[in-house]
Amino acid sequence: MTAEARIKRHDAPDQNDPATVLALIGWIDNKLSAATSALYRERFGIGITERRVLLELTRNNDLGITRLCEIIGADKSSISRAVNQLEKLGLVETQISQRDKRNKIVGATAQGMRLTRRINQVSDLRDAFLNDFFTKDEAITLRALLVRLHENVPAIVAYRPNLSDFASSQPRPR
Repeated sequence: MTAEARIKRHDAPDQNDPATVLALIGWIDNKLSAATSALYRERFGIGITERRVLLELTRNNDLGITRLCEIIGADKSSISRAVNQLEKLGLVETQISQRDKRNKIVGATAQGMRLTRRINQVSDLRDAFLNDFFTKDEAITLRALLVRLHENVPAIVAYRPNLSDFASSQPRPR
């Protein structure tokens, strides 16, 4: 049975849907993040934000909260909550930065590293499942496009269109 046959497609937008690429990316992210977070909470006792923090700490141990926010692309309160939860579970350790007493430095514990390896196995299986929806060439192209998009996120975030060009089409308050 193909991956497409295993999934209900009743809520998938058709190719003629006028939704913008950014809207589609947002919808996909919301659905996948919620499902992934639920899966990780059920299996490992942590959600997706905690998992992202742990993953970064296994790649670059001893990062400050501010740097974690920059890498992950989340706000400080979300990352701080995730770090506090991970610390309670014994998956990370924190210390006050010597350079900036206002910043915590976070490092993964051995237990956190082990859990990350277990989660990576599930993540790899999910990634392989996702790739089943595409031909090999499509999967390679999709990954290349997503990498290029990710590289350009700062420019997209910084872009501010000139709204005065659209002023006449905006509804007027009554």
